[in-house]
Amino acid sequence: MRAEGFAPGKLILSGEHAVVYGHLGLAVAIDRGIRVTLETRPGPTRAEGADEPLRRALAAVLPESGLEVGISSDLPAGRGMGSSAALSIALLRAWSSLRGESWGFDELHRRGFALEREFHGS
Repeated sequence: MRAEGFAPGKLILSGEHAVVYGHLGLAVAIDRGIRVTLETRPGPTRAEGADEPLRRALAAVLPESGLEVGISSDLPAGRGMGSSAALSIALLRAWSSLRGESWGFDELHRRGFALEREFHGS
């Protein structure tokens, strides 16, 4: 079985530093993003080239065995375009699809926010 999930990146048009401190900002989704594919396979779950934060995030969502994880992105990491958030949501969408489920906004938001902590620690 195979499933995919996609999530777009974002640009903060106003309030980029303010949002870090809990204030409002104005953001828009962009046409670039991250796509995660999950494919069942025997053996341990693996994602080629995964660094430690990504391994922690995958382990927080996926089982220890049975999956091949593919990630493709046209978002630059660490540039404020929401790459870790997009990866979190794309992963959750792929995982829910593989399970035959369709998580709505509230469930994706709750799980995605928790998964963001795996990348940023807060």
